[in-house]
Amino acid sequence: MPKRVCDCLALTAALLCLPAVATRAEPLDVGTIRARIEAAGLPFTVAESWVTQLDAEGRERLLGAPEREDCPEAAVWTGLIGDRERVLIDWTDMDGQSYVSGVRNQGGCGSCWAFASVAMLESSYMIGYNLPDTDPDFSEQYVLSCIPGDHDCTGGNQVNTLDFLRDEGTPTEECFPYEADDQIPCSDSCPETADELVYISSWSYVCRDTVNLSAMKDALADGPIGTWFRVYDDFFAYDDGVYVYDGVSEYVGNHYVLIVGCDDDAGCWRAKNSWGGGWGEEGYFRIAYESGCDFGWWTKSCTPEGATAAPEHASATGGLHLLANHPNPFNPSTEIRFVLPEPARVELAIFGVSGRWLRTLAAGELGAGEHAATWDGRDDAGAALPAGVYLCRLEAAGMASARKLLLLE
Repeated sequence: MPKRVCDCLALTAALLCLPAVATRAEPLDVGTIRARIEAAGLPFTVAESWVTQLDAEGRERLLGAPEREDCPEAAVWTGLIGDRERVLIDWTDMDGQSYVSGVRNQGGCGSCWAFASVAMLESSYMIGYNLPDTDPDFSEQYVLSCIPGDHDCTGGNQVNTLDFLRDEGTPTEECFPYEADDQIPCSDSCPETADELVYISSWSYVCRDTVNLSAMKDALADGPIGTWFRVYDDFFAYDDGVYVYDGVSEYVGNHYVLIVGCDDDAGCWRAKNSWGGGWGEEGYFRIAYESGCDFGWWTKSCTPEGATAAPEHASATGGLHLLANHPNPFNPSTEIRFVLPEPARVELAIFGVSGRWLRTLAAGELGAGEHAATWDGRDDAGAALPAGVYLCRLEAAGMASARKLLLLE
């Protein structure tokens, strides 16, 4: 056998005997990360999940936030920054009630920019209309499919997304279900889209190009806030505890999430991710104020269209009173009364708990004083609705109020 052939065979055999080298096609090495954080005594644990089973490119695709946000004309949050000794806020448990929508899953699409923004809208909707524990579910797919510019499954900018939610709004999830596909045309949204759109009235920066813990905590006192941070490989494996960058794991990209709470005693934020309930602490994670990943560098707050009242005052806003319906629970009908402080254009409508419009009971100019409308448990087409919880929302003179109604079988 010629020498060259022998040399090639020997080299091939040697290569076959070499130990395997990690490639981008392999899942995350959780065991190595676990050993590293245990050796360093870091206050969090890691575990396998669908996220760690993705290859490196798949994990990178989850991170759709840009390296920086350029929005010099954006409003800056002007709330009063307090001087509290210790702060503990959790919008998932405000006196036993939650003002945070359910955990969603963006799938294999880098649409965190849409999910974090819609989560902001959902929480502010519940707070503004005093609708805790209702889980309104608005459409991320509508945002993904309809927003103009470079916003797709490779990433997007939350600045433009919040502008879109302010100017164009988004309908319910039922109207345009999420499919993690940026090629679905906007025209695929349901025929009732125009009736179901929900908007934010404004948004503002809490932090821009810096982290201001005091400003973030005080903005958080008004409701959950959206933020940006850098993601390293160890974060993908997060299971529970307070995350701190291990200082060794590779930087992968940037991500948007919703901050729902903070705990000064633990020195951490609590945030809702968009990687499903099987990741982290049932879809949430805690992260140290000093996490080593610029958490909070770009932070924003928003308010929903028409919702101006704090939760405890939403049924009586500036003289606008939506009174308790009677009877409640009810079957087959209930009377809904409301009081206007002055003549105004009014809309009184029924919605599902997801936020989907079902029927308008009153619309038009009404005089000052008390008014009443009757709802017979049917939608706008006259079809009887199933038993369950529904929302009655009153809007007038730039103010809004809402109540829950319980339809019995």
